[in-house]
Amino acid sequence: DEHATGMFAAELVARTLGSADNLSSATAVTGKVTFGVTKKDVTRDLVVWLDRKGAVIEAQLRRFEYSGGGGAYKRMGALKKSLAKMRVTAVQGTTLILSKGSFVLDPDGAAFGGDEGEHGCGC
Repeated sequence: DEHATGMFAAELVARTLGSADNLSSATAVTGKVTFGVTKKDVTRDLVVWLDRKGAVIEAQLRRFEYSGGGGAYKRMGALKKSLAKMRVTAVQGTTLILSKGSFVLDPDGAAFGGDEGEHGCGC
């Protein structure tokens, strides 16, 4: 759906995560983080490429014709508040490094998951 590089990639990451209705997953591998986001019942993957220091260098929002499932992300309000006036400048594992401070997506291992007892971020 959308693609950006450089500082525009960091803005795309912040805007996408900050306006999502739900965050169903966050999976980190060396040089890349993929977020499962839902907005208005449409599931997308936000793929973020990182440099060696974890700085955001490229981002792509991909729409798929499936329902991502998963439960409700329990820290959505805190995530939106953190991203309201901040950029995501880097990602370390599944911790967002913001223009001021940081946001840990799953600090206690229970932020992801649903009513069925699913837990974990898929890291």
